[in-house]
Amino acid sequence: MGFVQTHFIAFGIEAGFARMLLAGMMGIMGALSVAGGLLLGGLSDRLGRRDPLALAYLLRGVGLAAWLAVPGGHGLVLLYAGIVAIGLSWAATISLTTASCADVWGSRSAGAVTGMSLFIMWIGHATGTYVPGVVAAWAETYQPALVVNVVAALTAAAVVFSLRDPRLVRATARMTVKAVAQSVTARPTRNAPRSTAGRCYQCDFGIQNDHVSDPIRL
Repeated sequence: MGFVQTHFIAFGIEAGFARMLLAGMMGIMGALSVAGGLLLGGLSDRLGRRDPLALAYLLRGVGLAAWLAVPGGHGLVLLYAGIVAIGLSWAATISLTTASCADVWGSRSAGAVTGMSLFIMWIGHATGTYVPGVVAAWAETYQPALVVNVVAALTAAAVVFSLRDPRLVRATARMTVKAVAQSVTARPTRNAPRSTAGRCYQCDFGIQNDHVSDPIRL
């Protein structure tokens, strides 16, 4: 999102749109980010984290791809379409990533793992802010930078969708631990004394004579 936050206004001006219109669009994206975070977060509680997170990256890639086509015609419609798609995905990636970390590593390690994940995410944010500016200054257009962002977002969606759902990973781990614990507790110990209730004393001492009619039971 570093590209959108830093370069959207300049990109819109390059495409021929007024500054006030672009500023209003930034506000719309901010409002949609709240709605998207709540919507995709609610879906993740019911469907798991993987699919909503992949959908968030897919929406971001589709929105950036729509902006790629802005100079070709129907610019305002495509610009608004990108605003909606990117706005809905804006905050969702952070909240869903945090929830996924908690699902996989549990509450005791979630803080450290989430902190490292967000640290890496913000390194990408800084890179996505600086590099497109350098590329745009060199190419005198934002099109190459947009292409890189589209590829990155769609690749992230594909990678997330290929992963196992974090809740399934936790459930499988719990089932495995439970099965191992049950097998250990059910296994008889070698040195446990054998019960002699209801056994004939002649069998215990290896006597081969016929059993008496009313044998003594130990």
